Amino acid sequence: MELELSDRNVWLEDLAVSCTSTLSVLNRKAAQTKQISDGDQMMSEICMGYLYLLYVANSEGVLDLPESIGNSLRTTIH
Repeated sequence: MELELSDRNVWLEDLAVSCTSTLSVLNRKAAQTKQISDGDQMMSEICMGYLYLLYVANSEGVLDLPESIGNSLRTTIH
């Protein structure tokens, strides 16, 4: 079953928002405790990796994403 383009974009945007939110929580936790667990580090790397791949794919024109997610990705990655 193939996702419709709009459904795919909604899914990608929701996942990007979830990754951004997760990174924010992990950053706050690390700032408060002054340490980061192996699990938190791994989750951080997964989220950053996903956002980076989404950014590159969007930059190369592979994805047809709405402008709002493109702006969000540039802010998060850089």
